[in-house]
Amino acid sequence: MNLYKFGGVLAAVLFAIVSCNGTATTSSSPLNQNQSKSKSDETRYSLDLDKPEVEQSIALAEADVANAKFVQVEVTQVTNPQHRPARFQVYFQPRDGEKMLLGSFSLYPQRKHGKFIVPTQGKVKGEGKLILALAKSDRTTTGDVVRVEVKPLKFVADVDH
Repeated sequence: MNLYKFGGVLAAVLFAIVSCNGTATTSSSPLNQNQSKSKSDETRYSLDLDKPEVEQSIALAEADVANAKFVQVEVTQVTNPQHRPARFQVYFQPRDGEKMLLGSFSLYPQRKHGKFIVPTQGKVKGEGKLILALAKSDRTTTGDVVRVEVKPLKFVADVDH
């Protein structure tokens, strides 16, 4: 009889752990030093054929501009059941200016996520915004689904090998 009670308690505890996904159920307290995820780690932008652009405001100090050699785009999830080409363009638009193309990249294979870099070409200076655009392929037809999630764009000084 005691074995049944122990099994029931164990099942309840496991259910509670799985239901909470190992995290605390209250989120009103600020992050403490023991929590490793920052807000930018959790933030995701979504692009698809109907909403193909996302914008991210930036304000760089002079030292940051000198070190910003690349813009890193991390694609975390891809939905592309028809395997349509997925090409992206990265722009910088100064606060009071025209947007400038920094570069582009494509997913290959078309459903593969990963990290991609685009050189800043010395065009990123001061305040403005980065724009990530999903370019619609001429092979795309009505009803196609191309949807991606990306982490916030970030500047990197060097390429990780």
